[in-house]
Amino acid sequence: MMRPFAHFASLTVVFALLWLSCPCHGQATLETIKNFGDADPGGAQSRASLVVGTNGALYGTTLAGGSKGFGTIFRVKPDVTEFAVLHDFGTNDSDGQYPWAALAQGSDGKFYGTTAYGGANGDGTVFRLDADGADYTVLHSFDNSAGDGQFPAAGVVQGCDGTIYGTTVHGGIYDAGTIYKINTNGTDYMILHNFDAADFDGRIPLAAVIQSQHGALYGTTLSGGSSGQGTVYRINPDGTGYSVIHSFGVGDGQVDTSLAQGTDGQLYGTSRSGGVGSIFKLNTNGADFTILHGFSAGEGQDPSGNLIEGHDGSLYGTTRQSGGTNGFGTIFKLQPDGTGFATLHNFNASGSDGQSPLAGLVQGAGDMFYGTTENGGNRGGGTIFKIAADGNDYAVVHNFVGGEADQPYTGLIEGRDGTLYGTTRSGGSSGNGTVFKVNIDGSGYRVLHHFQASIGDGWAPTVGVMQGSDGFLYGTTEYGGSDGIGTVFKLNSDGSEYAILHNFRTNDATVGYPKSAVVQGSDGTLYGTAVLRSSYGDGVLFKISTSGSNYSVIHVLESIGASPYGIPPTGVVMGRDGALYGMIAFGGSYGYGTIYRLNVDGTGYTVLHEFQDYFGDDGVYPSGSMIQGKDGALYGMTSSTVFRINANGTGFAVLRRVPSDFYMSPALVQARDGALYGTSGYGTVFRIYPGSPSYEAIYTFSGTVEDGQSPNPNSPLLLANDGSLYGTTAFGGSFRSGTIFRLRDERISLTNVHFNGSSFSFEFNGQSNVFYQVQFKSLVTVSGWTPLSTLAGEGQVLTFTNHPSTASGFYRVVTVP
Repeated sequence: MMRPFAHFASLTVVFALLWLSCPCHGQATLETIKNFGDADPGGAQSRASLVVGTNGALYGTTLAGGSKGFGTIFRVKPDVTEFAVLHDFGTNDSDGQYPWAALAQGSDGKFYGTTAYGGANGDGTVFRLDADGADYTVLHSFDNSAGDGQFPAAGVVQGCDGTIYGTTVHGGIYDAGTIYKINTNGTDYMILHNFDAADFDGRIPLAAVIQSQHGALYGTTLSGGSSGQGTVYRINPDGTGYSVIHSFGVGDGQVDTSLAQGTDGQLYGTSRSGGVGSIFKLNTNGADFTILHGFSAGEGQDPSGNLIEGHDGSLYGTTRQSGGTNGFGTIFKLQPDGTGFATLHNFNASGSDGQSPLAGLVQGAGDMFYGTTENGGNRGGGTIFKIAADGNDYAVVHNFVGGEADQPYTGLIEGRDGTLYGTTRSGGSSGNGTVFKVNIDGSGYRVLHHFQASIGDGWAPTVGVMQGSDGFLYGTTEYGGSDGIGTVFKLNSDGSEYAILHNFRTNDATVGYPKSAVVQGSDGTLYGTAVLRSSYGDGVLFKISTSGSNYSVIHVLESIGASPYGIPPTGVVMGRDGALYGMIAFGGSYGYGTIYRLNVDGTGYTVLHEFQDYFGDDGVYPSGSMIQGKDGALYGMTSSTVFRINANGTGFAVLRRVPSDFYMSPALVQARDGALYGTSGYGTVFRIYPGSPSYEAIYTFSGTVEDGQSPNPNSPLLLANDGSLYGTTAFGGSFRSGTIFRLRDERISLTNVHFNGSSFSFEFNGQSNVFYQVQFKSLVTVSGWTPLSTLAGEGQVLTFTNHPSTASGFYRVVTVP
């Protein structure tokens, strides 16, 4: 049972906690004040290839959107008429959720597919439905707890024997994925192979299998194999004859797409890592592996979808975001011998074009190809497009909705006007993220800025904004800008006067990719951290004026000791002494991270503490940012501890070894009573007291539409002036695109709290016809709670004069019979 949220009284040299404790019930009350995303019935963010039905219509899936926010199955005619949603996922508890992959039409005319999540056990499904959307049926609900597969991110294929074959990314005996088969009526489900990275087997099969001309099944894995870079494998439909026929080498890249077999019998595929990606081929016995084409930045980067052999014998495919002349992906073709490479289309986020084609193409009647983009279009949620084999006649044939911001990965700030401000990493008119504002009661939501990478703007803000002394909002984007490696930006609190203060440049010692917020010094200068890419990714501290001038790197956080990397640097905090304090997640003599101090002029760099012991009383891998407490000490978190350290480096102490529900928690926030609040990556809001072993999990997220899911591990909570905690979730909520939440106790409110050195008073509002008792516990005498007074109902004013509680201790208010 979780205790309700505390409302706080403030004592100058002591701290007093007041909370309501009710028998048999009593927990912090969470209210969702904003649901990000859209409930557009057409869906959004299609990541899967289309399929041409026997009736000539195009069929596909969207990962998001729909009336429930869990994605859709849709149909549209190639002439852009009669777009229709055939199924909304999430209609009941056993339905699937989030279809990542393409559909497959069976010999019976029905369509078969998978959902990555949902089903009876939440581990994904295999489903079937008629071509008109009728008779939707879940054929199999995966159950990882029973040794089954989990997370079927790939689609299915119907073998020549009529059986459905597919893969799961996780699950199985070794939790490395499976190959399975199932009849079209849902019977005789069977795991054909459990992937195991041992003995050079592959693992994590992200792509669907294909059936070769000779009947064997072929597929790829993302990792495993002799070099750990993934594999091409072969298996017979009855599960026999499994073998790895090719292990990708370190320079080959990694593969997350399906293979294609050409009319020449060769297997073709794409890799998305080695350099900027490549196209390869090999024989069905694994021999003669050949790189046909290595992409250059201008041609596109990271080929994302499956290759397809066109009617003319050429190979066609797509590259994903950051490739091509406009930086948003391409459509390409080449001959099976690797010659004749040509870019047919460069996606452009300006206007109504799509961006980020994560799926391959499908060829319809004639020479027209059809595909999807995850983002872009004139409604921001991606597109369906068509293009001729020669690159002509490109057109967007459908725009998905996605103009609403989604996935707020960062925390909030409370502006001087009492409004909440924050950022989303994606969504907005171009899908590249937003800066937004919303009133503290959830009303008045407004997007202040839509990041537009197509015009050289930054995109994907990983952290929130801060309000400078001039009232402007300042922040960073991890990507985008003139060189694509991030920006520092500013804008007014009404959204006007947006400006990029600094473009991180590849010729500036390749500093970029800022993943932490900026802070402002007493001189008005902004300070932050970024990555030094040319030196194994070491971190740097930079400064810049609010006008954008005088940018400079003031210190390089170089690798030292056991760790090969000095990154990633966490955010910095400006100490009351005017120095910068921060942490490095790795590095130091033991390789587990450090705490450091630096003067704002770049001098005086000092390591205050080196983390060294995962299982002992220290901790490793610090995350988030530290805060400076009311006592002047620094408080922060590692992957396994909550710690305190004096600003001079002395007095390091672990306040709490984290329980099992933690995972890389963000920065803490300190309440007026001295209590520290934070969130865990597994969905818990907790409270801990400096100088005391007291720890409470005050709220745990359910992940349902009633609240969010996974409070963000990159952002701290906000303790607003109304006494409530505010935060964001990256997922969950009504549309599964994240939420803003408020955490408070609505059964008790305290106002007009005063302490004048000898007396302590507050106003107390409870419920009418309910009796309450004020109790006190001394920190010196830890022998329980002492009743002070009993009161009833509403509008009570309590004053305690010369009471021992004004020395050091806690108050609480409890209900009494």
